Amino acid sequence: MRFWRQGANKWDRALAITLVAGLAMLLLVGLVFAIAYGSQRITSDATSLHDANEILRSSTVVRAQLALGVHAGEVDRQFGTDSSEALQLSISEAELAIDDMEVGLLALMVDAELEDIEAMGVVFINTAEEVIALIGDQEFQQASLLVEEELGPQFNELVDALVVVRDDLRASVRSSDLLLSQIGNIARFLVAFLLPAAVIFIYRDLLGRQAKQTELESRLEAARQIAEAREEFIANASHELRTPLTSITGLAMLLEETPAIKEDEGSAELVDLMISESFDLNRMVDDLLTTARLDAGALSYSFQDVSPEIEVSEVSESLKRSGSFIELSCEPAVIRADSVRFRQII
Repeated sequence: MRFWRQGANKWDRALAITLVAGLAMLLLVGLVFAIAYGSQRITSDATSLHDANEILRSSTVVRAQLALGVHAGEVDRQFGTDSSEALQLSISEAELAIDDMEVGLLALMVDAELEDIEAMGVVFINTAEEVIALIGDQEFQQASLLVEEELGPQFNELVDALVVVRDDLRASVRSSDLLLSQIGNIARFLVAFLLPAAVIFIYRDLLGRQAKQTELESRLEAARQIAEAREEFIANASHELRTPLTSITGLAMLLEETPAIKEDEGSAELVDLMISESFDLNRMVDDLLTTARLDAGALSYSFQDVSPEIEVSEVSESLKRSGSFIELSCEPAVIRADSVRFRQII
């Protein structure tokens, strides 16, 4: 149960770490996408703002140059002066400004909300080109009338619409820039917080693993020392027991061959009991050694033909002598086994 709880706690901890890391990654990815989207939005609005300002500048130049050209033409017509060079410069400047307007309007065509401005700009450009044509035909009076009645109101309408769009775009750029700045601050805070937190967590986890590894190594070393001490104790104890047992068994067997002992039935029975008990003690010592070798994985086997009936009978004799009642039922047979290990099993 304890191991199961430890495993469950480790699994819960790993799950919690995975969830937190996943949420952090999702948050960072979301912030990255938000920053990318904000940057794209700022770039788009800034481009549109530049186009709007360019149209404003170009339309202002067109209106001013055409008004200047019409005025110079009227002065030449009334007073006989020659302003052809200045007039030609005004027309050239107006035509260049018209080209710039067309480029700006073409860029604004991608935004469906600015279709009205595009239409106003096209009307304004058409009127300006008519004025340029009238100036080229020396029709200064008609050109002046067209400038005052159509070009001027069209210019004012276009400028009013462009000013509104420009202010909206400028506000959008500022708002997006502020939002992007806030997202950047959040991202920097998270990075500045998560990285040290991750380093601290990893460091603590490594320390915990190192402590567990050290503890495990200490336990293994203690277990190894205990096993060595136990093996040494069993080996020493077995040696100390075998020495007197060998002497006792040898003396008992000598007594068994003594004629006086053979003639006395009671003494002979006692000597037989002594020899039998010595053999039993010797088997116990073998059991101790077997236990030590079993834990160390160093058991050896010597297989031979063995009679289970004989082995069971001999093992049970020692128990019978201690007063236990044992009834045996064993079929005669021959098996292939290690007789010593087989007796230990019985």
